Amino acid sequence: MKKLILSLAMIVSAQLVFSQTVKEGLSLLDNDNIPGARKTFFGAIKLDPKNAGAWYNRGLSKYAAKDYLGAIADYNKVIQLDPDMPNIFFNRGIAKGQLRYSANDGFLRR
Repeated sequence: MKKLILSLAMIVSAQLVFSQTVKEGLSLLDNDNIPGARKTFFGAIKLDPKNAGAWYNRGLSKYAAKDYLGAIADYNKVIQLDPDMPNIFFNRGIAKGQLRYSANDGFLRR
């Protein structure tokens, strides 16, 4: 019984740490501390690599840093983990559009 209680306490503790890490990353992103947010979301993914929200948020921070390829890679991972996540295909499309726009020196060409 003690082992079960200890195991449950460790799981709850890990979930709280993960949740707090994501909140910190979102706060950093909201305050335009993009490098800090990226680093924090990297930490969240280390804590729970199967959490689509952590990958999504890291993708947002990469997009904000104009790392469009990195954002697309993270959004692809989100699609792999949770293809029903709202806006994921839209966000990936916007990142792909920005990548195409940047590659053409700011001019869209067909």
